[in-house]
Amino acid sequence: MEEQTQSTSPINYESDLLITKLAISYMKETAKWSKFLSIIGFIGSGLMVIIGLFASAVMSSMFNTYGSGAGGFSSITFGIMYVLMGALYFVPSLYLYNYSNKMKLALATSNAVELEEAFLNQKSLFKFWGVLTIVIISFYLLFAIFGLLAFMMM
Repeated sequence: MEEQTQSTSPINYESDLLITKLAISYMKETAKWSKFLSIIGFIGSGLMVIIGLFASAVMSSMFNTYGSGAGGFSSITFGIMYVLMGALYFVPSLYLYNYSNKMKLALATSNAVELEEAFLNQKSLFKFWGVLTIVIISFYLLFAIFGLLAFMMM
């Protein structure tokens, strides 16, 4: 039996990473775009909350005026869903905003701690979207299974 040796040396994670000027320019541009997108996200989540509250009140008033037994429930459900979606959309916008601010500060001051915090917010943003994506896909699968079962029982 022959022993196989590695031709490459192991990575030393204790050493400092050098960041090139080109990488810094990419990070600066990313920070600018992430700031823009986070502000758009804040505006969008605020509009969702306002629409949820306003539309719920308007729909409830319309259903009371024109009459509908289930109308009150559906208008409240509609409003709650929009408010929840607005709150849910606020979280990734906040992570993105914090990433942008921390990255700009880290690059302006060459502060490694701020850079780490920027990447921590970026990691949290991607983790949030990843978990949310898994949850949504799971709901789609459950709805498909229940739909298929309901179709088979007809």
